[in-house]
Amino acid sequence: ASIDSDESYESGVEDSTNNVLEDMSSKFRRFDGKYGPYFPNFTSQTKEQFIEIEGQHSKTNKDRLEVETEILNNWNIKQNLAVSRLCTCWAIEAKVLKLAFSLSMTKNRYQELQELLESECETLLQDGP
Repeated sequence: ASIDSDESYESGVEDSTNNVLEDMSSKFRRFDGKYGPYFPNFTSQTKEQFIEIEGQHSKTNKDRLEVETEILNNWNIKQNLAVSRLCTCWAIEAKVLKLAFSLSMTKNRYQELQELLESECETLLQDGP
């Protein structure tokens, strides 16, 4: 039975519930007293409520799994994006340090240094995906 198929799941729960209720009812003493006629109705209602609760539990777990999967996927994307940005910044920083510690500075090198620092700042301040 497929997890996504509510129909097949519920029928499995119903079969399981029938077995449980039959086992339980076989252990009870006979209800021959004044409440005897109500016992089959009570058993039927209990079974229906149990099936409904199990169905809701299944749907809740499925919804929770979907939410957890979405959060995990978003977290992995953000984590990968953060690593990518850090690597980009380190590459820019290496170029900045190379220029900053060069023995001579020209107007073009100052210009390049300024552009690299602006690029690094933009990379660090970018929003998420």
